[in-house]
Amino acid sequence: MNETPLHSSVLAGFRYDPDRQQLWLRFRDGDLYIYQTVPATVMQAFIDAPSQGRYFNSVIRGHFPCRLLS
Repeated sequence: MNETPLHSSVLAGFRYDPDRQQLWLRFRDGDLYIYQTVPATVMQAFIDAPSQGRYFNSVIRGHFPCRLLS
């Protein structure tokens, strides 16, 4: 699964596994987090959002279990 780049001041890119509902987010500082149980509807809204950073902060951060991978 390839990482999709983002045009965001905070987020560098993402990968999403719909079967496992896992979202990997790479931040501009290089940190990589995996978010669990992220529904496909939330993922699609993230992709379609005018600002992925704002959407992440309001809908994903703090709402889904996550862990730092690197």
